Amino acid sequence: PDSGVSFTAEYRVIQDRQQLNVFGTIVTRVRDFELPRQKIVHQFQDGQQEKVAAVIPVTFAVLALDWDVPLQFDWAVPVYGDELKPGKPAQGCFAVDALATGNTHSLAPGKYVCYIVMDGRIFGPQALLIE
Repeated sequence: PDSGVSFTAEYRVIQDRQQLNVFGTIVTRVRDFELPRQKIVHQFQDGQQEKVAAVIPVTFAVLALDWDVPLQFDWAVPVYGDELKPGKPAQGCFAVDALATGNTHSLAPGKYVCYIVMDGRIFGPQALLIE
C-alpha cells in the first residue's frame, strides 16, 4: 500500500497442527522509538545478512461472533535497509504463522474476521472460514 497495512490470512492444517499464516506488507513513517539504539544485523538461514533499520510493532487480532475478547498476537516487524531517521518512510513485509508464536490457541470450525492494528489505526477485516 501507499500507507498502512495490506495483509491476507490463510488457515490450514498440516500433520494435525493448525496454521494461521498471515502475509503482509507495511508502509509507515518511522517513529523514534522504532529505531534500534544499536546496530542490528539479521542473519537468515541461507547465510544472507540484512541491516535492521527499524522495528515496527503490529498487533494481529482474530474475532468471532459472541467472543468477549479477540485472540491477540503482538509482533515486531523488522524493516531492512540503511539507517532511517524519524519521520522517514519505512516499508517491510512479514509472513507469520500466528498459531506458532507461543500462544496455545486453537480455532474451532466457524467464521472469523482478522484485523491488524498499526500506528493506532485498524486495517481489515479479512474474513476467514474454518470448516
